[in-house]
Amino acid sequence: MTDTTRHYTLGRGARIKSRKAVAALFAGGCSTSVTCRPLRAVYMQRPHADGREAVDMLVSVSKRKFKHAVDRNRIKRLVREAFRLNRHTLADRIDGRGWGVSVAFVWLSPYLPDYAAVESRVREALAKIGDTLCSDD
Repeated sequence: MTDTTRHYTLGRGARIKSRKAVAALFAGGCSTSVTCRPLRAVYMQRPHADGREAVDMLVSVSKRKFKHAVDRNRIKRLVREAFRLNRHTLADRIDGRGWGVSVAFVWLSPYLPDYAAVESRVREALAKIGDTLCSDD
């Protein structure tokens, strides 16, 4: 394979699972948020460790707005898929800088979306995150 081949996988290293990492992300001290209705992206710059992805993520959907787990899981699946296909836009911008980004996507709307709407919002959020992080340098 050549270096120009892009891998569109979302492995274990690209997901935030640690309670400490989630708490640090939502604590508000170092994190910032971008809202692209109906999606909010809370992100935090972190040191880039070997073996970790440059951009890792988690998805949250309110149990209050979606009573059925099937609906919550569908939205999470759509957001993960959109992130998997579009995360390279952010990863390419921060590549080689010595730090990474943790992103939490929070779905705000009480309505089930279609994939096109989710993908456009994820793209918009990743572009805004890239603009703010790379303008600081």
